Amino acid sequence: MEWPLHLKVYASLQKSFIGSISCALRGISVDFNSEKIVVNCIYDGPIYNGDLEEMTLVEAEVSTDFLDHQVEFKCLRVDSPESINHLMLSGWFFKRKE
Repeated sequence: MEWPLHLKVYASLQKSFIGSISCALRGISVDFNSEKIVVNCIYDGPIYNGDLEEMTLVEAEVSTDFLDHQVEFKCLRVDSPESINHLMLSGWFFKRKE
């Protein structure tokens, strides 16, 4: 049985983000279709090189699960208490309690 795309995407994200969510990460929003997967990673405060490197690794892991898709990760800064809701794509994969 073939899994629906949304289950494949969320399972890949779950696996790929293990151990990669820092305390500065406020939310992870996702959108996808049959050709492309887009992930917004929203940070509170400066986005350091280590954060960018970590997201590059996560993006690479997701890409290996979807060789027929374009995978795009965006790292965005929105300092608390400003709302991040306007950056939600199709849905939230992760949103920290604030």
